[in-house]
Amino acid sequence: MWQNSEMRKLIQKYLYRALHFSGLNAVSRFLNQDKALILWYHGICDDSFTLLRGFDERHIPKSLFEKQLTFLSSKGYQFVDFSELVRRLKSNEPIGKLVTVTFDDGFENVVRNGYPVLKEVGASGCMYVVSDLIGSERLLWTDYVETSIRTANGESFTFDINGETIQFDTSSEYHRNHSAREAKCM
Repeated sequence: MWQNSEMRKLIQKYLYRALHFSGLNAVSRFLNQDKALILWYHGICDDSFTLLRGFDERHIPKSLFEKQLTFLSSKGYQFVDFSELVRRLKSNEPIGKLVTVTFDDGFENVVRNGYPVLKEVGASGCMYVVSDLIGSERLLWTDYVETSIRTANGESFTFDINGETIQFDTSSEYHRNHSAREAKCM
């Protein structure tokens, strides 16, 4: 059942609707009204980029990023940078509807695709950079693992980790996604 990504998306859609209409979302917002919201992103890709789509949704399309920020803005959330959030927390100021947007690993696509959206919505963000990768074409090791497994054409993919040979099933999209998660947790 979960092998079919379209079925999973359909179930998620109806689950979100059920939570909304049941009132649980409103209860959750009320219980967390004085807590800051921190959004963590990895990459903001062109809408046509599909290689990493569907895997933990860390590399999301620009259009989805824009929808998320626009939604929060329309609900009255105020975007602040991480320094401002920390300052308010330290001074015990009311948090209200504060949002901080962060980006891990310093991907160029965040600047190219994410920054224009942040600017349009009037938001700022905090980018963490892997200094060893600046100016290089190398991938972060987690992205290398994901990309290697997701593009494997065959029944299995083998890694040598700490002197141990480990084999991952890559025979279907479901198995490739599962194998990529497993490999990164080793």
